[in-house]
Amino acid sequence: MSATHTYINNWIEKHFSSRKITIIDYGCGNGDLINYLDEKIIKKYTGYDVSADCIKVAKEKFSKNKFLFKKITPDKPPQLGKENSIDLLILIGVVQYLSKGETEFLFKQANRILEKSGRMVISCSVNHRIYRFFNLYRFFTPNHYIDREKFIQKASQFGLKLEFSQEKGLFIAPLFSNVFSLFFDAFDRVILKTRGKIGPTGTMARKIIEPLIKLEMKLPIDYGYTLYLIFSKV
Repeated sequence: MSATHTYINNWIEKHFSSRKITIIDYGCGNGDLINYLDEKIIKKYTGYDVSADCIKVAKEKFSKNKFLFKKITPDKPPQLGKENSIDLLILIGVVQYLSKGETEFLFKQANRILEKSGRMVISCSVNHRIYRFFNLYRFFTPNHYIDREKFIQKASQFGLKLEFSQEKGLFIAPLFSNVFSLFFDAFDRVILKTRGKIGPTGTMARKIIEPLIKLEMKLPIDYGYTLYLIFSKV
């Protein structure tokens, strides 16, 4: 995930470096995004995740910071903030796991909570047959794939305007994310009993492969496994 975190952080630094911002990280995991952010620009950070293990790890990692971490209860989605109060709503690898109702709820929330200059930043699995074929996670998690044009059109129905759209990760990223990482992470989880974080085996594998993934993301090609979207309010 660090290639995605780096990609998103570079955009944040380019557009919000001149002032402090309020961030909601929906699907924050154990707070990895914070490791890539310049904490000087963070006015307030709130991370939400459905995993109690991830929230526990995040609170332990950032116990000395004033960051907030909250568990999502699936049958009672949280109200994410006051009207016009958030600069950035970030969803990294989240929307492909959401139902239609949950996605529409987040669109409504984004339109309500984002400031006029605020943005919703999304990364997700895009709907290409080649990537669906070798995604082993489809056997273990109830994920689906995002149709780029339909998703953008749906967001527009909730008062969200597309600012940026691009696909990245042609071959190396999806092969590692959907096949090889499964075995490393399974080893850590089953043998080393890791919970709420990537274990040592998975971490080592990612350190080895990440330079190649970052090089791949520099290819001037708008086609790949990960779709990046940025929306503003109409």
